Formats: sequence, structure tokens, C-alpha cells
Amino acid sequence: MPERVYWDTNCFLGWFQQEPNKRDALQELLNQAEAGELIIVTSALTITECAGLPTVRKVDDDASQKMLAFFEQEYIALRSVERLVAEKAHNLTRKLAIRHADAIHVATASFSNVRVLHTYDEGMLRHNGSAGVGVPIERPPDPSEGTLFEKPKGD
Repeated sequence: MPERVYWDTNCFLGWFQQEPNKRDALQELLNQAEAGELIIVTSALTITECAGLPTVRKVDDDASQKMLAFFEQEYIALRSVERLVAEKAHNLTRKLAIRHADAIHVATASFSNVRVLHTYDEGMLRHNGSAGVGVPIERPPDPSEGTLFEKPKGD
């Protein structure tokens, strides 16, 4: 059974924009997903958020369609913002001062049976381990540091 991880919007944007400080880690995770070892879960909100940055808004229609098609990969599981998620996000915003959209991501991840929520957002990362969050929040592992990606000798 494939492992399940959650990607915050900035992971997708880091990949789409090929940000040098994110590209290698995200590529390694995508390789695992393409090999059937990983499912990447995210909120449907991510699709809209990906259109929100000025650099993304400047892409042409073809590039926009490629971005939207990326979310149709079989290894990407989109989750709707349903009432239970919205209520948990509401409470995370009230009690922990997590920004609204970030709270939706945290709440969605907490209900999605994922091992970890991956993000590069410092505001979200500081809530790793906070009461009520319900899921570990970490940066995607950097393959150059030999973290998650080390294989036993002989493989």
C-alpha cells in the first residue's frame, strides 16, 4: 500500500516554478509517486491557490492547462472542503491563529490519513506538534541530506 503525504500549495508552486531550493526534494517525492509508492493528498483549494501568485498569473493558457492537468495525475488525491474540515479549520484559526487557507490545509491533512503534511511555510511549520493539529507538519525531506531517500546497501 502506498504511503500517503499531504502537500501544501507551496510544494506544488515550488514544483511548477522549479524553485532551486525545493526542486530536488519534490522531484524525489514525485518519482516515488510515479512508481506507485506514494499518494500525494491535497485540498481542492490548492488548484485555486496555485493561480494566486503573480508569477503564475502571467502564464499563458497552455501553461495554465498543463498546471490543471497535473492535478489529474492518479497519484494526486484531491479532497473537498467539507463542513467537518471547515469547522476544524475555523477552530485552528481561532485557537492557534493559523491563517485561513493554511488552516484548511492542516484540517484537510488531519482527516486524510496521511503520515505528514509537507510545506515550506514557516508559519505552518511552527505549529508542528501543536495541540489540535492532528498531523506532523514538516518540510519535504531533502535528498542531498540523505534523509528519507537513503536505500539500504545492495539495493
